[in-house]
Amino acid sequence: MAKIHCELRPAQLGINTEIILTIPDSGRKTYPVVWLLHGGGGSCEDFASMFDLQHYSNRYKVSFVSGEAQNSSYCDMPFGPGWFTYHTITLPAFVQRNFPISADPQQQYLCGISMGGYGSIKMLMTTPEKYQKAASLGGGVWLAQKYAEGKTEGIMDRLLEQDFGSDRALVCGGENDCLNLAARAAGRIKEGQVLLCCGKNDFSYHENRQFCNHLKEKGIPFHFWENAFGHDREAWNDFFPKVLEWMFPTAK
Repeated sequence: MAKIHCELRPAQLGINTEIILTIPDSGRKTYPVVWLLHGGGGSCEDFASMFDLQHYSNRYKVSFVSGEAQNSSYCDMPFGPGWFTYHTITLPAFVQRNFPISADPQQQYLCGISMGGYGSIKMLMTTPEKYQKAASLGGGVWLAQKYAEGKTEGIMDRLLEQDFGSDRALVCGGENDCLNLAARAAGRIKEGQVLLCCGKNDFSYHENRQFCNHLKEKGIPFHFWENAFGHDREAWNDFFPKVLEWMFPTAK
């Protein structure tokens, strides 16, 4: 078992950033990987602080990789770092080049919380052929619509302006709009590839249900799970073990 902290300075970011890798010790040449996407205001430490990743890594014989995204909404920011390109191209290439982690699309998994849930759905819908499964836990799948309609306030509105750009009229229908990306991906999403999880007391619950309706309209298969919790650790602690069982149903 190895838990590895790395610091790198990719060209897309122009800043130093960290990643945490958890790799089982079973002698395999490569392992499937779950890319863990943290939420707004979080860091690459979040998943390791909430869950026993070493236990799950050994149990399922998978690796976990968690990188930084700051408050970028996993976007290539108009006047800032290219976080989307980093997480979808640069980081996978670096990890697969230096560690025993598979580059096979059938062994690539996404799991994100809140802002990271938005990121996981955006990444999957952009290039569904690159990932086997993606799970969103309380994901902000309606972020583009809220920002475009002026329904975000205060610091959240200023952060999204950095992420999406100042022209709200250009956001919906663009590369950061999960609804638009889903429409483009219709017909390319496989059964059992998409999982949305949201607590009934989560402020994003109604938006997640709206997104489910959008997927139905586009003929995109998905699973939706709910629990009685909110946008909090109680919800994540309930969902995460079940998400891993869904991702790796044949693991003993």
